[in-house]
Order: sequence, then structure tokens, then C-alpha cells
Amino acid sequence: MFRTLVTQAKLAPDTLILAVVAGGDAATETNGSCQVYEDDGMSNDYSSSASDFSLLEVTQRTASGKATVHIVPGGKLGSNNEQAAYDGAPTERAYQIEYRNDGSAPRAVKINDEITSSWWMRAPCTEVTCTYDAPAVVVNTGRVGTDAAVTVELSF
Repeated sequence: MFRTLVTQAKLAPDTLILAVVAGGDAATETNGSCQVYEDDGMSNDYSSSASDFSLLEVTQRTASGKATVHIVPGGKLGSNNEQAAYDGAPTERAYQIEYRNDGSAPRAVKINDEITSSWWMRAPCTEVTCTYDAPAVVVNTGRVGTDAAVTVELSF
């Protein structure tokens, strides 16, 4: 009998891709949030120590023709009051925000209050294998410290 070992190709990705779905229309205020949990992917250390995992708090707000996505390290999980990185956690990474909407291109995109040209429109996928068929504004933040908050603002 052969034994197969399955491993993750990359435990801590250099670029974390976040899919954000627009809610409502540009005239309606909508908010959403989630936490992204990450650990070493190999041990059970997360269960015995509050410092052996990382959390990101991701929030999205759409109002008055603007969509804002905040990525904040140090979210809370259960009763843990402190955020600490697990062994092997990246100290920096890039984020790719896929803002899925009706196909509207933004007039301007800002990353941490600086106008950027590091974005493009992705057409809807029509293949049978697609998991989502909405068009998206794709924004790359470039590498940032994993202890720093990032804000992406799209003006429509």
C-alpha cells in the first residue's frame, strides 16, 4: 500500500487575495466585515496558546459613491486580548483586493490615502469552472508590513 502525503504549496502566501463583494448600490450605505485566521498550518499550537495564530480584521463600507476596504492586523478571536504572530508568520506581504461589482470602473483608487494606478478591471468569467462570474476591480497594494493597517478606497 502506498501512502500519499499532501502538503500545502505555500503555508503563508506572499500575496493574500481578498474577495470583497459590493452590497447594495452606490446610493445605499452597506457595511460588512470578516476575520481572516492564519496559523502555521502544521501544528496544534494554536489550541494551546493565544500567540500561535494571526488574525486580520477586514471591513468593507460602501456609501456615497465610495467603497472602502480596511485591513487591520490584530483582530480578536474568542477571549484573546492580544495579537501575536505564530512562528514562521510573514513580516510583510502584498494584498490583492478583488472588489466584485456590476462592472463599473472607479474614477480613482487610493491605497492609504495615496492615488494609485496599481489596479485593473477583470471581466466576468464565463467558463463552467468559474466560482464567481461578476466583474471585479482588482487592486494590488504592493508589499506592506503585516503589522500595518491598509486602507483601499475606490471612488465611483
